[in-house]
Amino acid sequence: MSTSRRVPTALQGIRVVDLSRTLPGALAAQVLADFGADVVMVEPPGGSPCGPGRRSRAGRGDDAAWSPT
Repeated sequence: MSTSRRVPTALQGIRVVDLSRTLPGALAAQVLADFGADVVMVEPPGGSPCGPGRRSRAGRGDDAAWSPT
């Protein structure tokens, strides 16, 4: 019988509001979440400007950082 225990993380109990509109901000929020912070993303009504479906500069409609593998 194994018992699983949660190991406390560095940012456990910290809530972060992510108001970023660019990829570096989204990546920073991801790192904070990886360290245990509760991250709340606030997006405009049309969705995240740096997420899937946004138009790339090349006009392909995808972005290498967000493309599924």
